[in-house]
Amino acid sequence: NPDSQGPRRCLAHGHAHHETRPHPTLKSEEPDNHWSDRVRDNPGPLSWAITVDDIDAAREAAQNVGFEPGDIVDGARTTEDGTELSWRMVNIGEGPFDPIYPFLIQWDTPMPDLDQGPVLVAMCTGIPDPTRLDELLTALDFHDDDVTLGVSEGEQGLVSATFRTQESTADVLELDGLTVNLH
Repeated sequence: NPDSQGPRRCLAHGHAHHETRPHPTLKSEEPDNHWSDRVRDNPGPLSWAITVDDIDAAREAAQNVGFEPGDIVDGARTTEDGTELSWRMVNIGEGPFDPIYPFLIQWDTPMPDLDQGPVLVAMCTGIPDPTRLDELLTALDFHDDDVTLGVSEGEQGLVSATFRTQESTADVLELDGLTVNLH
């Protein structure tokens, strides 16, 4: 429901991950909560991620092609059904949850069950230098046959995402600047 005020989360099979959330008017209780600051200050797509098996090696691979990844940080949350999820992640772009370049995530617990929601099958992003993204994806040995990634020159970051849903539908939604196709 695009009008919902709660989080909207969409996970993809394999190596790609995308989350969409509404633009809440929230006030971070933590002074350095980059996620809350990013959500509050920037309507629209926040970022996208690539799942990796070894985040330390992936961070080094990004450095080897000229990126300056941030520090690896641990994350965790409890789902509504009480399942504990934990992961390690690192930002590749210039800031936290950069819309241009993906962040990398290594799941310490199994990735959440994908049968519960839409599955990402394609996404398009506009970045200033598509060659740089290509270098990063090559360094990470990214070849996800489950997700088609379209890249064009631009400044907007993630512009569209296509999800396969369990229901037979063909909807197109606009969510704060992101075109979402449901099939």
